[in-house]
Amino acid sequence: MNTIKQQIRDALLDALNELKTDGVVRNVERHRDILATTHIRPALLLIEGGEVEKARDATGQMYEFDVFVKIVVPHSSDMDTVKEELVAKVQQKLENLSTLAGLATYSAGGEEKLALTARFVYIEGPFVRFRLCYKRKAADPEQTY
Repeated sequence: MNTIKQQIRDALLDALNELKTDGVVRNVERHRDILATTHIRPALLLIEGGEVEKARDATGQMYEFDVFVKIVVPHSSDMDTVKEELVAKVQQKLENLSTLAGLATYSAGGEEKLALTARFVYIEGPFVRFRLCYKRKAADPEQTY
């Protein structure tokens, strides 16, 4: 069995891979580094942020974490149009994700960021940031409540 966070990530990746199946993007990857890029374009890179404990009770804890979808497109005369279309498709696909029901809720959904600054480096995007919240039982990272 997978932890709740792994189940959330798998649901997000499955939804993004539907855009690959539909021919909208050529590549969908998971990365741990916000600086990551890919040679196969157009592509979507899923990057998870660290968790923050938001609440605790006798049953378990509530955690919140950010997920970024980095949109990478080939340099061309219509690259801005392609980026805008992909931002909208990512927002639509992930904000309507029924498989997250019972696993997580959105604290913030589909915020577009044109660029990020990390480790004093300017990182060109765009990025679509989602903030997800989930609860897990104490001593059981596979059970929600």
